[in-house]
This record gives sequence, C-alpha cells and structure tokens, in this order.
Amino acid sequence: MAKVQLKGFLESVTKIETFSNKNGNGETKVCRLRISVPAYVNGFGETVGESSDFEVRVMNARIESLPEGIKNTIKNLTTVDANIAERPKVSVEAYLNGRFVSGEKPFYAMELSLNKLDLIS
Repeated sequence: MAKVQLKGFLESVTKIETFSNKNGNGETKVCRLRISVPAYVNGFGETVGESSDFEVRVMNARIESLPEGIKNTIKNLTTVDANIAERPKVSVEAYLNGRFVSGEKPFYAMELSLNKLDLIS
C-alpha cells in the first residue's frame, strides 16, 4: 500500500458507524472525512485544473487521535454527516489501498485510510 500526503480543507465528517468483525471478535468503528484540495496555482498565479475532493476513512483508535475539535464534532453529530462551517486547513497522511474488481464492467476500487491528521494554522 502507498502512503500519500494531502493538504486541504476539512469539508465534512460523518457519524461513527460500528460494524461487527467478520470473525465475530469485536467491532470496528469507522467515520469518514471529506477533504477538499484546492487546484494548483502556477508561477504566473493562474489556476491550473480543478479542486479535488477526497473521502478519507478513519478507523478505531485513529478516531480518538483526531484533534479535539474535530473529534467533538463527530461525537456530537445528530445527522449522518455535517458540513464544517469554518473549514479548517488540514494536513493528512493516508494509506492508499486499491484493488481491481473484475466483472461485466471491470474497475479499480481505491480507498484512503487515515494515518495522521494535523491542523494547519
């Protein structure tokens, strides 16, 4: 698996979901963060391309390692997800997992899993 670095804005978070493990031993807690990475600006000040949005999965102990304000937002959600008005700047280190899915319309499934998140002031 590859490790990637993203710098952008935290746009939204989801509630923590709890899933039973396949083997019946315990549970897995999962929430998701949506990160918006601004388009690249070249040396002439021109915007090149478009902004990109990424969903980053956060599991188990990594949820507890999130900065306090983000963790509190997740724990106090009353809906499935919430946009974050102040859109804090974040630096995210995540693992990129991918697999090929064959079938009538084959495709590649990719997923980002959080390793580390830091707020940028």
